[in-house]
Amino acid sequence: MQINGKVKVEREIFPGVKIVIGNSIMFVREKLGPCTLVNIDGEIKITPFE
Repeated sequence: MQINGKVKVEREIFPGVKIVIGNSIMFVREKLGPCTLVNIDGEIKITPFE
């Protein structure tokens, strides 16, 4: 498992937002609360806020 970057969401992130970490792209489809978005092996995953 290789983590290549992260985005920390302290409050909220809204639908329609485009997240790009390295070469990976994720479009947010629903409102997310505090969380951390990480690029693990080329795929963006939602994890608990760190």
